[in-house]
Amino acid sequence: MQKRLLAFLFASFCFLSSYSQDQCSPVGWATQNGGTTGGGTATPVTVTTLSALQSQASSSGAKVIYVSGTMGSGVSTRVSVASNKTIIGLPGAKLIGGFDVGASNIIIRNMIIQGPGAVDVNGVDCITIDGGTNVWIDHCELYDGQDGNMDIVNGSNYVAVTWCKFRYTSASSNHQFCNLFGNSDSKTSDRGKLRITLMYNWWTAGCKERMPRVRFGQVHVVNNYYNCTGNNHCVRAGKEADLLVESNYFDGVSTPIDLYQNNFTAVTSRNNTLVSTSGNSAGSGTAFTPPYTLTITPSANVKSLVLAAAGATMPSPTSCSGSVTNYTLTATSSPTAGGSVSGAGSYASGTVVTVTATPAAGYTFSGWSGDASGTTTSTTVTMSANRSVTANFAVIPPTTYTLTTTATPAAGGTVSGAGTYNSGTVVSVTATPAAGYTFTGWSGDASGTATSTTVTMSTNKSVTANFAAISPTTYTLTTAASPAAGGSVSGAGTYASGTVVTVTATAAAGYTFANWSGDASGTSTSTTVTMSANKSITANFAVIPPTTYTLTTAASPTAGGTVSGGGTYASGTAATVTATPAAGYIFVNWSGDASGTNTTTTVMMSANKSATANFQLSGGGTTTIRIEDNATTSTGLCLIEGAVSSNSGANNTKVINLTNTVGKGVNWRVNVPSAGSYTLNWRYANSSTSNTFSMKFILNGVVVNAALPFPKTNGSSIFLNTIVTVTLNAGNNDIRLESIASNATADIDWIEITGNGPVAGNCTAARPAPAVSIIEEANQKAGVYPNPAKGKVTVGFYLPAADKVNINIVSADGKKIVNAAAKLFTAGYNKQEFNLDNTQPGIYNVVIAGDKGIKYIFKLIIQ
Repeated sequence: MQKRLLAFLFASFCFLSSYSQDQCSPVGWATQNGGTTGGGTATPVTVTTLSALQSQASSSGAKVIYVSGTMGSGVSTRVSVASNKTIIGLPGAKLIGGFDVGASNIIIRNMIIQGPGAVDVNGVDCITIDGGTNVWIDHCELYDGQDGNMDIVNGSNYVAVTWCKFRYTSASSNHQFCNLFGNSDSKTSDRGKLRITLMYNWWTAGCKERMPRVRFGQVHVVNNYYNCTGNNHCVRAGKEADLLVESNYFDGVSTPIDLYQNNFTAVTSRNNTLVSTSGNSAGSGTAFTPPYTLTITPSANVKSLVLAAAGATMPSPTSCSGSVTNYTLTATSSPTAGGSVSGAGSYASGTVVTVTATPAAGYTFSGWSGDASGTTTSTTVTMSANRSVTANFAVIPPTTYTLTTTATPAAGGTVSGAGTYNSGTVVSVTATPAAGYTFTGWSGDASGTATSTTVTMSTNKSVTANFAAISPTTYTLTTAASPAAGGSVSGAGTYASGTVVTVTATAAAGYTFANWSGDASGTSTSTTVTMSANKSITANFAVIPPTTYTLTTAASPTAGGTVSGGGTYASGTAATVTATPAAGYIFVNWSGDASGTNTTTTVMMSANKSATANFQLSGGGTTTIRIEDNATTSTGLCLIEGAVSSNSGANNTKVINLTNTVGKGVNWRVNVPSAGSYTLNWRYANSSTSNTFSMKFILNGVVVNAALPFPKTNGSSIFLNTIVTVTLNAGNNDIRLESIASNATADIDWIEITGNGPVAGNCTAARPAPAVSIIEEANQKAGVYPNPAKGKVTVGFYLPAADKVNINIVSADGKKIVNAAAKLFTAGYNKQEFNLDNTQPGIYNVVIAGDKGIKYIFKLIIQ
């Protein structure tokens, strides 16, 4: 039985050695751009407290830091890592908090990093790589990150993540999104960056999404293991993502590869093992070709490799992981003074080490002895046991060489150091200039401009010291303007030889600077002149020709009236335009390059411009107007808290896509001739099952419906309509739709307003004050007050109908401070008071949730 066990262990070791990459060195993208060495060979320092770790990690210079024990207390514990640092956890080392990596050449290994739990409060990660370059994260266990376990964002580049374990525990239940690479579709500065290699990592229990979720970057996902049962998706391809997903093991997971919105660059999926998976696993297009080489394990063998070694499994800072045996290579020189030998150190079993002998001056290499042989200066040793090699050197018989020195010109000065020397002698030579001369530099077998330098005698050599007569000390700079009326020139005067003078041309009114002539050139208004002689420069100016612009006018509708003032004007003219309504029409306002509600206004002519006078029927009548997503602030579209996105099913192939945050919305303005009943009609798409299917409807600052329905549509390019009837005030009215949750909601194609002569309003014009009753209702704002608070606080909220509501107050790390029992509240505005006298100062979330789907989340600051 003992023999069979030993045979099994030997076979397992051979299996790991055959297929896994070298676990002691960076791989993939981290080897590019000069490589990743961290603190290099700096003498290690061991830290046992959080303050010591923070101080060492943020200090300047190269550092190797060993971490011992558990430290940190949660979400507020952050360790900022400066450039050229290696941080290695001793067995069991743990940080409760996280690392912030925003510098270059950084290594973090063998650390257990625990976050406070995923609570979706835009919080922190276990590791945040924000703008970092050449970063290697290896053999770490990361779990319960507040926002994510490890995000790589904001132009980070040349990153490798190897042998890491990612998970969430039962304490994390709201935002178990593990790894975000690229934090925004609009962050186009990430193009050409976010080059990341993920190899031999393990995503396990609790991970729901983002393993990883990628924008813009070239990401190589290779030889990783996924067994996070109950997930939504694993690898998600976002905007312009370029993904190579190969030789991974997907075990009982959903949607191994999510092509999402199909706006990626390419996704190549090849040689992956799929066991009991569901959903998409195919790629699309041809991904990038890595500029580095990897030994890729067959995907069928990945599971056993990763389960054996991923996570904080290194038994010591100088080992690799629990599955690798290390041996020591000792290298010596004989005699000691004969030279040096490179290659000594500790290596994983099976490593082939190159050792090189370098003879000292006066010696030659004669051959290897011990566990190496031969007479070439470099050879290899295979580390299957502890090894020892000796480089043998022999003395070279002495040789003499002659050093000849010369001064040019001979009268310029003298040179010391000529003579006969033994081979290898380092000779100092010094140039001494004669009166009236200066030393300019060495030539022959020496170089540089210092008066003293050295020459190593490996053959007969000759050096020359070059001297120059000292020139006059001052020169005159003369400046002129052409024509004289064109402008002025600064910088004329007398200067010491070698002075770099800045001259600046300033054009007079009606002129522009053209270029420099004489002893200066170029078209920049400022340039420099080096005073090596008397010099003269001229600034040339040209007359600016007069400019005219055209003002175009229009009436909308055409039958509504006439507009005067169109024509051609000199630049800077204030052109007057006047609107004259036709019979049966009234003037409403100006749009285009004119604004306001007066029939006469002015337009400043600094470019070609247009002005439109908007009229409406004075006697009323039912009409319908539409405000599209490409309208401007002068034509009714006042605010978009999100972006305008493409959608093939939209009226003009564009929709308004709100930011996925509570309280973000879109504002319109409509002007009506008289108060009355009007119909509002929104065309929208809302297809994802994870979206929110209602929005807050606010009219003139008053919440009309806290959960206006926008039901699910059957596809992202399939549209429905939500229609309401409201009473609008005479004049300008403000209409707002607002998100009530932090996930996606309806994408809006357009809004139509039907009633008595509505027109698009100008968002910059003042809106008439509402009636007193409306002001009183608007003052009852949903929210928490006072805020910031100390002691008692009041929570206010709206309900469209009577509902049973539960109110919780939650700390930033997810702990419930107040858990009020569900209570029935009436329709309309409601208030609830809480006493927080004994609550610790900090930032909290107030969460209000009703049985009928109403949900509010407010931020509360306790002082």
